[in-house]
Amino acid sequence: MIDHDLTLWARYSKADGDMQRWQGEWAALERYLQDDHAADTLEAARRAFKMSSVAWNQEQSWVYLPLVRMLAKRMSVTFDVAPSTYLVRRGSEDPLPETDPSVVQWRIDEQRLNLPAWGQDIELRVTALATAVSVPTWVGDGIEWLTYSPSDVRVLPGSQRPGDLQAARVVGFRLRLGPGADGSPQADQWLCYTLDEHGQRGLWQVSEEGMRTRAPLFEGGANPYACLPAVAWSWEMPRRGSWWCPPPSSLLASQRAVNLDMTDLHHGMRFNAHPVRVRYGQQIAPPGGKLSEVAVGPGFEANFQDRASGGMEFVSPNLNSEEHRATIESLLQKLAVMNGLPPDAFATYSPVRNLGAMQEVKAELQRIRVQRRPIVQRLLAQQFAAHRAVGNAWAEIASWLAGQGISVPSRSRIADDVEIRLEVVERAGVEDRQSAAQSTAIEIQTGQTSPVELEMGRAGTTRAEAAAAVARREADNANVNGVA
Repeated sequence: MIDHDLTLWARYSKADGDMQRWQGEWAALERYLQDDHAADTLEAARRAFKMSSVAWNQEQSWVYLPLVRMLAKRMSVTFDVAPSTYLVRRGSEDPLPETDPSVVQWRIDEQRLNLPAWGQDIELRVTALATAVSVPTWVGDGIEWLTYSPSDVRVLPGSQRPGDLQAARVVGFRLRLGPGADGSPQADQWLCYTLDEHGQRGLWQVSEEGMRTRAPLFEGGANPYACLPAVAWSWEMPRRGSWWCPPPSSLLASQRAVNLDMTDLHHGMRFNAHPVRVRYGQQIAPPGGKLSEVAVGPGFEANFQDRASGGMEFVSPNLNSEEHRATIESLLQKLAVMNGLPPDAFATYSPVRNLGAMQEVKAELQRIRVQRRPIVQRLLAQQFAAHRAVGNAWAEIASWLAGQGISVPSRSRIADDVEIRLEVVERAGVEDRQSAAQSTAIEIQTGQTSPVELEMGRAGTTRAEAAAAVARREADNANVNGVA
């Protein structure tokens, strides 16, 4: 039955025409997000400018504007300040003490995960791709949260809940292998989590065609985590019956268009800066010389029969460069407005904005931050549950190996009733200093914020680092007052 499902999984993803197209778009957006423009832009140029693309490629005239990356960075506002986490018992909001064994183990894991960097990466991907999948994975001697583009995830959905990854019959994640023993590249493999009709979960490494390529990763092909340790991240509700949101095709089209327009303008400017030499009429040989190609420059001489019938001139193309630039600026303005930003958000010039305009931008980004916060809290809770399942399984494996006399790093279990909470601190914005100082003092007095939280937002540090900085300042103030 497992082999049958794996074969169906391989066929299903290839038979779905819409999914095939979207996987191509997801892969292209991910390359643009990583500032890798060459292959996709060349393919777009071959479709739009069949003849010009040959010259552009030969002359390496390409000009790229990282629009996808710019938009993703601008719209990624949840993790722009390093978040702090704490653990609670289910049904309570009181933070567990740092000495609790579950908290101690989580702090070790959190340090390895590099949570601030992971948070920024997942937010960039979700903003650019609409969906990303994060999988807590045991790597070496600890857990890492590996993030996959939807183009690297293939799913054979379950018949009852096709939009639920946990109920899927097969979920596969692409494994990009390094070179083989002889140095030649190896074909991609897939790590597949299976769920049979009896509710038994398995874990296999398979080929592109769904064939198992190695011995089971665990005895009998069992999945020791008793779940699919994966979370699909997105800012919107997936379409009904799907676990993913479609890729933002308008963003991809804008990226391709602006790359082609800027390359076209750059290519034309090269001809405009270096005019084409045009010769007409009948040339005669100079005294004692021979007919040859007409050379230009100091010391060269060109002779023609007469002024009326021959000559030479330099011709520049009618480039319409201002229209080119206006088209590019218009495209950037429309993209900004479509995403709730001011029209000059991606301007290639330096706009002058007053305080009111800057506060308007901040208000829009704050709206996005507030809108995403409950989504992040919910998805992070699922992420932590998957992390706990993987970590606790490996705690038992490590204990069993130690009993067999095999030395492995020990690990504590994270209690099943422990949940995670994320504390997001606001980044300091553009405000009038006097008004900001007055409002901050009121917020501290009324318990809406604290000096530690203000330091976290100002400096982008963790809660522990901010608390230490505030304590140092209080000690400095006490010393100064004591001296005074």
